[in-house]
Amino acid sequence: MKDLLKLRRSKLISCLHESVVQKGFKRPLVAFSGGPDSCLLLSGLSVLSKRKSTPADFSFFAFHANHNLRESAKHDEDFCVDFCKKINVPIGTVKLNFSSLENIYHRARQARYDALFDFANSNRCDCILTAHHGDDFVETVILQSLRGVDKSKIGIKEISNWKGLPLIRPMFDFTKIEIESILKNHNIPFVI
Repeated sequence: MKDLLKLRRSKLISCLHESVVQKGFKRPLVAFSGGPDSCLLLSGLSVLSKRKSTPADFSFFAFHANHNLRESAKHDEDFCVDFCKKINVPIGTVKLNFSSLENIYHRARQARYDALFDFANSNRCDCILTAHHGDDFVETVILQSLRGVDKSKIGIKEISNWKGLPLIRPMFDFTKIEIESILKNHNIPFVI
C-alpha cells in the first residue's frame, strides 16, 4: 500500500478520470468486495481524489455486502473495513441473510444492488462504480450467446442505470492478468 501513489500517472487513473470526473460525478460509491478488481478500483479512486485536476468537493465511499454464503465471508468483510481505514475511505457494510439457496445467485445480486442503492441514496452519492473488467465482459458475452440471448441485448454496458442512479464500470480496458500485475507492482493487498 505504500506504493499506492505510484499509480498517479497510470492508465487506471486516466480511465477513472474520464469515467467519473470528466462526466461530472463528485460523490461516487464503490461496490467493494475486497477482491483484486475492487481493491484496484478503490485504490485508484483514492489516488484520483488527491489529484489537483479533481474538484476539491470530490468525495467517495466504499460499500461491502456480506452475503454470509461462504466460510470466509466475515474475514472478507473485516479485510474490507481494514483496507478502507488504511486509505482513509468511509465504508458502509451490510450483512445479508437468505432463507434458502434456491436461485441464490440472482437473489444475492438483487439484494446486493438494492443495498448499494439504499446506501448511495442515504449518503447522497451520484453514481455507483463496480470493478467489472474486460474479462468479465467477454465471459458475459459468451455465456449470453450460449443461452441464446438476443444479440442486441448481449454484453455489459459501461454505463447503465440502477433505479435512476448511474452504474459505471470504468475498468473494461483492463484484463484480469493486468489487474493482478498492477496490484503486485504497487503492493496492494486483496482477498480471494
